[in-house]
Amino acid sequence: MSTYDSYTTPVKRETWDVPAAGATRFNWDYDSGAINGTSFLILPGFLNFFTANIGYHHIHHLSPKIPNYCLVECHNTHPHLFTEVRRLRLSDVQNSLKCILWDTRAQRIITVAEYRAMESAIA
Repeated sequence: MSTYDSYTTPVKRETWDVPAAGATRFNWDYDSGAINGTSFLILPGFLNFFTANIGYHHIHHLSPKIPNYCLVECHNTHPHLFTEVRRLRLSDVQNSLKCILWDTRAQRIITVAEYRAMESAIA
């Protein structure tokens, strides 16, 4: 499949069913996952330009077909859709990198330190 086709071909819903650990599975709402599972990185204008608007990546999670050069316009046109998106400043990035794991039992993002503590408690 070409890159163009991968962006223009509708994705089947079952593609997004993510299995949890073991035999159990959890269900999640696509839109809620796109809003609550991402962040809006507030960058200075020149960094938005050089990073192809990566700070507006939360919009891509809702609609991957929106090209990077339209992300800012989409964000500004529909601000009511993004009120729950967590906003991060450049100074927040380093601390946010600690929270990279999804705990299927607690249904929340955890730090690597929390994961290691849980693993040592189980062992």
